[in-house]
Amino acid sequence: MDAFAETTDVGDSEADVPSRDKRREATVYDAVAGTVTSTHALEDSQRQPSRRPAKRARHQAQRQSRLRSGQTSRNAVLAPEEVLFRRANAPTRYAERDIYFANERLPDGGRDILPDSDMLKALHVYASHFYTEKYGSRTPRHRKAPLDECSMDETAMLAFGIILEEASRELLGSSGDLVFTEGMELSEALD
Repeated sequence: MDAFAETTDVGDSEADVPSRDKRREATVYDAVAGTVTSTHALEDSQRQPSRRPAKRARHQAQRQSRLRSGQTSRNAVLAPEEVLFRRANAPTRYAERDIYFANERLPDGGRDILPDSDMLKALHVYASHFYTEKYGSRTPRHRKAPLDECSMDETAMLAFGIILEEASRELLGSSGDLVFTEGMELSEALD
């Protein structure tokens, strides 16, 4: 892990980091939003505006689009647990007390109890894009409409995932997945 994401190991101190690398420290929220990579620095909202704001905005938009689409493996987005547990003051992880993977203690690993993780990731991406497009990177006092930033927290995301799974099960029925398979021709069936 390099200094770009500022998720240094316990042995690193601030004296070891060069003064020019004083970048914003990555948080779990940044990781969940998909903006933490091992090769690119985080964009600091407190930074002075660039002399070329149009070029910088275009570069940021291109970078965000590459990160969202997963076009680059070299700049792979870090998972939230990587950011959380590699921080300097992170708690020591013990397998018997690890709450990050608490779903594994549920019957059958949480299958048929919790929503599918891929669907929840897609919901999170949709909600992130929705809030970004609606409110952008404006600070709370510059927003025209109030934003409840906890409206799609983890419990709301799980509840929304359960509702979507139940609705899709009801809509598709027991053989609804066969809609996506190719049918058999009648002449073949008669032979």
